[in-house]
Amino acid sequence: GGVRSGEQAYIAVVPGEVQMEKPTLEDVQALSSLLSGYAEVSSDGTFVVENLEPGTYTIVGVAVAGEPQSELEAFANARYATQVIHVEAGQPLHVSLSL
Repeated sequence: GGVRSGEQAYIAVVPGEVQMEKPTLEDVQALSSLLSGYAEVSSDGTFVVENLEPGTYTIVGVAVAGEPQSELEAFANARYATQVIHVEAGQPLHVSLSL
């Protein structure tokens, strides 16, 4: 939850434990090549990422306001939230992330 009016929110799932307070565009580009999963957050604040292998991941939530003119502008003004999760085989996992 926590998506404000006029924002789009996305969820990226990367392997391992990643710390991201205020990532640079380079950080984001480097992580994008490692993505294990990706989802757009729906208007009701929910998202689904499927087919993750068992293991430890970091979920990165990104909220982008308005219609940014470029990737750089989008990431410069975005809000971020992260959470480390542990996926077990055959076990659905429910995650709540506050942006």
